[in-house]
Amino acid sequence: METSSSTVGELNSGSRRKTRQLQKRQKKQYIDEDPLCLNFDRPCSHNSKKLCCLKVSANEVARNRKHLFKNKTYVSQNVYLSRLILPYEPQRRRPRNVLHSTAKPKTLSVTYFLINGKKKIRVQVCQKNFMAALNIGRKRLSTLTKTLFSGNIPKENRGGNRKKIAYAAKRRSVIDFIGKFPAQESQYNRMKSKRVFCPVN
Repeated sequence: METSSSTVGELNSGSRRKTRQLQKRQKKQYIDEDPLCLNFDRPCSHNSKKLCCLKVSANEVARNRKHLFKNKTYVSQNVYLSRLILPYEPQRRRPRNVLHSTAKPKTLSVTYFLINGKKKIRVQVCQKNFMAALNIGRKRLSTLTKTLFSGNIPKENRGGNRKKIAYAAKRRSVIDFIGKFPAQESQYNRMKSKRVFCPVN
């Protein structure tokens, strides 16, 4: 039986390995564990023109949580939180003793709000009250405020195959190099086999 000689790249019809169907990554749902705010403990007692933490009742706190946790995903909740957060540059910088202080100058100030009343008026509250009312952590809040301050919108950056993109060019060059090898089709079961062989000589 005659054999046709060509290159690996021309005769290759794909891998013989069974392709594994990748399952879609299950998105974690962020559910409120205390929707009625039975365990809510107000961490402050601010009641001034600037900070009105006491004006937000427990019922209003529960209503704020309800609106937040209507969004089940991490990104959609951050989009909702971005409406209640206002990051900006500090308007006044206090002088520091550079020789004896190791603290870095403050580069970000943030104002926090909660929705209060039937008219849905935004009321300014402190950071501790904001985190306790909406049951969110300091790390998540810090990441979100830095994202908003940089002018970006909340998006999902977790997951994915990051190494595949990093080495895509090298992988492509190796495949092209192997594809230039001279090759022959199999003499047996040519209609079924996907194997190609390098010639002996």
